[in-house]
Amino acid sequence: MFKSNAIKIILLVSTSLLCLTNAWCQLTYPGQKLSEARKSEILTYHHNKSVMKPAVRPGGFSIHAATAGKSENKVWQKLFLKLIGGYGLVTPGSYTVSSKNQFAWTESDGNSFTNLDTLVKTQARKGLGYGLQGGLGLGYIQNDFLNFGLDIVYVPGKGVKNSLRTFVRNSVYEEASDELEYALVTLTPHAIFKALAKPKYFLYNKLGVLLTVPFTLKTKGNSRSSELSEFPHSFVFIDNVYYPDVLFSILGEEASTYSTDYKMSLGVGVNIAFGINFRVNNKTRAFAEIFGNYSALTPSSFISSSYTISQSLSIIDSTNFHLEMASKTIANTSGHTTYKRGGVVGITGSQYEDLGIDAEGYRQIRATVRGTAQKYVINMSTLGINVGLVYRF
Repeated sequence: MFKSNAIKIILLVSTSLLCLTNAWCQLTYPGQKLSEARKSEILTYHHNKSVMKPAVRPGGFSIHAATAGKSENKVWQKLFLKLIGGYGLVTPGSYTVSSKNQFAWTESDGNSFTNLDTLVKTQARKGLGYGLQGGLGLGYIQNDFLNFGLDIVYVPGKGVKNSLRTFVRNSVYEEASDELEYALVTLTPHAIFKALAKPKYFLYNKLGVLLTVPFTLKTKGNSRSSELSEFPHSFVFIDNVYYPDVLFSILGEEASTYSTDYKMSLGVGVNIAFGINFRVNNKTRAFAEIFGNYSALTPSSFISSSYTISQSLSIIDSTNFHLEMASKTIANTSGHTTYKRGGVVGITGSQYEDLGIDAEGYRQIRATVRGTAQKYVINMSTLGINVGLVYRF
């Protein structure tokens, strides 16, 4: 009896060990007649188990190496390229150009006169960041709800102009025209969060750090003015000659041009956007978004130049004679200013040269000024739209 039980226990243990290495006992038992479907299940199990085993093929290439290659391909397939085109529509709070008219004159009724002056100033509605822009982007799909990327965008920065004209009468007026140009490149590392995902499209929010590469900000302009002052019943003493009870008039005319180049520092700001991304085909998608950019920009120095032609005509009129005395000047002025945080602010050096009178009777003057000024921040704030294509590898 004891021997019979021992034999049964040995057979049970042997069968259990066999089950650990062979799927046969998991699918059937001794004496069972297998159906064709059951035989197919057994063969499929053994085939899958053999495929799953690491195997070395000729040349030392293993199935594990093939799996690693597929993993690298998956990483590559998560990358995508972006083609970006956009337009900065409005620039609330952005730095821009302004034009100013400021002059004085007199009004006379023939017996008395009144001194008058005016100051008018306007600025352009457009500012930094306005206009067309375009660029490229590279992105990585982290998961179904999160992407990372880097956009590089170029903004030509042209078309920001302003003008102003103040007219009193033919001999009393001033007009000015000014222009701003700042071509810039922005680098924007960002994250895209999918807000709503559908099979053919998804909505997203974008948040990024806006880095503005330091280029040169340029302003330029021109102005022209005329000021006439008349003083009736005046007593004038000129060149040791006394002229009693005359009409004394002074007509001043001036025309000038200027240009200023500001060297800028690296700008740091923020980029946000809300958009839609939809499927075109297996490899290509399209997107459209409303974006907002803000960047704080700081000039480090500027170089300026101006060219001014001025004429002053003094006129004495009476019943017996008419006298005119003219003074004409051409001034070339250049300057260089460095911006500092704290420290001394003012002129650090200047040079003035009187080059004499030219063939047309103009006195030639040349001046150079160097100085320092307090650093300040100018804003670039833009709202606009972007559209583009996305190509997935």
